[in-house]
Amino acid sequence: MTNPLIIQFDLHHRLFNNVIDGFTDEETNTRLHNDTNMNHVKYLAGHLLNSQYGLALSMGLDVEVKWNDLFAVMNQSKARDNFPYPTIDEIRDEWNALNGPLKNALEQINEEA
Repeated sequence: MTNPLIIQFDLHHRLFNNVIDGFTDEETNTRLHNDTNMNHVKYLAGHLLNSQYGLALSMGLDVEVKWNDLFAVMNQSKARDNFPYPTIDEIRDEWNALNGPLKNALEQINEEA
């Protein structure tokens, strides 16, 4: 039987990589129309990565949460302009490195859970 959770997880993984593909690192640090009410792409990508770390930790994985102070969820961080964030490639690489172990953990959830 196909696991809908894994289908959704795989979709999110693919979408994350697709939406940041083609951006330069400089572009990911720039807010659309310089509107400070919007977050820039790099902050959004880092924030999503931070959420993946949270999911990994809730699944019992032993992961090092990188850049938590920069991308923390629940209004504990905010996008900063002209700030030395990690590169978008570093964020993408970390997302992709976390994907395999997290997917394996999610596949272990039985249907009754």
